[in-house]
Amino acid sequence: CSTFGIHPNLPVLQDLYNNDQAAFIANAGLMSAPVDVSNYRQQTPVQLFAHNDMSRETKKEDIFDEFVGTGVFGRIADVLNSKNMPVNVFSISGTQIINIGEPGGTAPYILSSSGLPDFNKSPSINEMDTVIKELNNATKKDSGFYAETFSSKLVEAMSSHDLLKTELDNVEVLTSFPSGGLAAQFKIVAELMMTRESRGVVRDMFYVSQGFYDTHS
Repeated sequence: CSTFGIHPNLPVLQDLYNNDQAAFIANAGLMSAPVDVSNYRQQTPVQLFAHNDMSRETKKEDIFDEFVGTGVFGRIADVLNSKNMPVNVFSISGTQIINIGEPGGTAPYILSSSGLPDFNKSPSINEMDTVIKELNNATKKDSGFYAETFSSKLVEAMSSHDLLKTELDNVEVLTSFPSGGLAAQFKIVAELMMTRESRGVVRDMFYVSQGFYDTHS
């Protein structure tokens, strides 16, 4: 496509595009080859006309299953991090395969549209977070690989949560957002963008969603 139409209520997208700060991606669907009505069922690896299948496959962008269990954001983040370009990946809409990279790669953050809650808000013992970290750092030469990996990721997740929680609690978005689920997700995205420097990243990826666009009926 050489011409794109933008809704008149979104002039900011036109400005971003004209200033080389945004791009449109067209004709990048999930067909592996040109097809027509007579052969698409046999020559397309995915179900083209099922909204749930297309949503899932678009998040993976891997129609030949070359990178099973991963999503396009996760793989991009893995590559950028390997090039010394620190990246964080966020979902404001639950666990999503789009954010999953290769094992050992970039771990995604999952937040709700209301923000990031306290970790272990009502501990059953004093200094419980410290106890958890100490127990999971108690390693020995014969410790199992699975247990070591679990403990390492748990401590890493707790530390990342603490850092992000602290930063989010100290930012204030002055822009007024409308009511509604999608607007609440975008507000969290704006708050996260304000913490970029403290997180030491050069790129962020955000997943937000809004459903109920099934018009079959």
